[in-house]
Amino acid sequence: MTPLRKYIFPLTIMLLFLLSCSKAPVPPASQDAIQADNDLQSSLVGMWRTDALVVGIDTIHNSDMSVILEVRSDEWVERMKMQPIQTIFNPNKTYISAYTNAEGKVIKVTAGKWSAAKNQLKIHQLFPNDQQMNYRVDLTAGSAELRSKLDFDGDGKDDDFFYCQMKKVS
Repeated sequence: MTPLRKYIFPLTIMLLFLLSCSKAPVPPASQDAIQADNDLQSSLVGMWRTDALVVGIDTIHNSDMSVILEVRSDEWVERMKMQPIQTIFNPNKTYISAYTNAEGKVIKVTAGKWSAAKNQLKIHQLFPNDQQMNYRVDLTAGSAELRSKLDFDGDGKDDDFFYCQMKKVS
């Protein structure tokens, strides 16, 4: 392990503390946005850009401290120190996500498989590590809202609320 890699997780947690100025709730899911499986699957195919993000981290590392991270599209580069994440959902049910720094250099890539049924998106990340993520997805014209409860802070508990708004690029 390189010396810098052992500091990535603590620095990420510190960044979350610094970025969590507001206490905005995760937007509620629409109750009538359920779509037919084929419509959802075909609608997801293409390139998407993360536009907004809200993460509610409950009991960071099992402590009594909780935080909400909210990043709007107009402040993404300033607050996250990176470009919005770009994800390509391929028709063969594979995906790839690229994370780029503020200057546009790729700093991280994740890849794996995806499937969709009703209003559920299942992501099976295979690279750089094996991880399963499940989201409720609500589609509107040119955008998607993903919601989940997952382990964002790495404490081993799926107790963090996650909301992401993505815009379709192509």
